[in-house]
Amino acid sequence: MTDAPTSVGKAHPMLTEALQAEVDAYVARFAEERNERGRRLVVLVRSGAQFKNGKLVERPDGIAA
Repeated sequence: MTDAPTSVGKAHPMLTEALQAEVDAYVARFAEERNERGRRLVVLVRSGAQFKNGKLVERPDGIAA
């Protein structure tokens, strides 16, 4: 079982790339789709963003999450 950490370590970048490709394809597929109220079905927000009362609250660029 000493090979497991090495195998996982090598697989991690491949899994990350595969997942990113899947996310990119999903976003591209639905980027212009809208619901019956005209709102986008897929919305990208930056990591660490918060929602308050159903509204996106962006943090200033200088503040880390």
